Amino acid sequence: MGCLFYDFFGGNTLKADVSISVTELGSLLDHSGPHLEAEEYIARAFGAEQSYMVTNGTSTSNKIVGMYSAPAGSTLLIDRNCHKSLAHLLMMSDVVPLWLKPTRNALGILGGIPKREFTRDSIQQKVNATGGAGWPVHAVITNSTYDGLLYNTTWIKETLDVPSIHFDSAWVPYTHFHPIYQGKSGMSGDRIAGKVIFETQSTHKMLAALSQASLIHIKGSYDEDTFNEAFMMHTSTSPSYPIVASIETAAAMLRGNSGRRLIQRSIERALDFRKEVQRLREESDGWFFDIWQPEEVGGSAVLAGFTRRKVAWLSGRR
Repeated sequence: MGCLFYDFFGGNTLKADVSISVTELGSLLDHSGPHLEAEEYIARAFGAEQSYMVTNGTSTSNKIVGMYSAPAGSTLLIDRNCHKSLAHLLMMSDVVPLWLKPTRNALGILGGIPKREFTRDSIQQKVNATGGAGWPVHAVITNSTYDGLLYNTTWIKETLDVPSIHFDSAWVPYTHFHPIYQGKSGMSGDRIAGKVIFETQSTHKMLAALSQASLIHIKGSYDEDTFNEAFMMHTSTSPSYPIVASIETAAAMLRGNSGRRLIQRSIERALDFRKEVQRLREESDGWFFDIWQPEEVGGSAVLAGFTRRKVAWLSGRR
């Protein structure tokens, strides 16, 4: 049985599963040696000031960020359309949640959070209506939604009057690497005075990393020692080195023109699929599936990614 296991996974995979006691490899827990070099490389690639590799999923990354940013007794704003890991965070922490409520259409599809939800007046109303609540110290936004809607993160960062904002971007770790997503990434743009921005990403979902690979990106001033206590609380003392290596590899694949070309091809294939669905619908007298998107798209940031294409091609319409 052991030989079958070895033959299936191969010798290199098993050799890479080494102990944390190998000093030459440094430590994921104290961010030293090659681990530190990898995290610095990843931060540069993703436009962050600091990045942390996490080997047990973005469910854990979300808890790390939340436990650091919202200490016991504090109040936080949280997207009602959040991942269950954030519901678990609320169960684990002595905090008061104020819910940011997204829209929902007749099909049950969740839309984005309306702009009014981010205003001071709306937040103050939530504080007044919630026992034990104070002004929130932290906010969590699901970006993108599970139906693929992306927020204007620049607007949210400038508008939302809280000192700490977390974008749970588990499904969109690629937005920093193509101009069509300009202003949609948590790490886009410069620092916002008086605020720290966190972004968590599932590197294993949409990039070329192994299962459970995740990243935490940070832009802004924060207490590194306190944050690392939250990091160590949720991190195994026996992290998987193959997962660590796959995270850095995924980042390397996205850097530069090669990464942009990979994403460009993915976008083009998605648009080709939409065009084919639309063609079948038009030929089926309306019984076939429709595509859920605007009739037209525009804006300089979007069109910059497709300068050689027509707007009709972007929308999938013929």
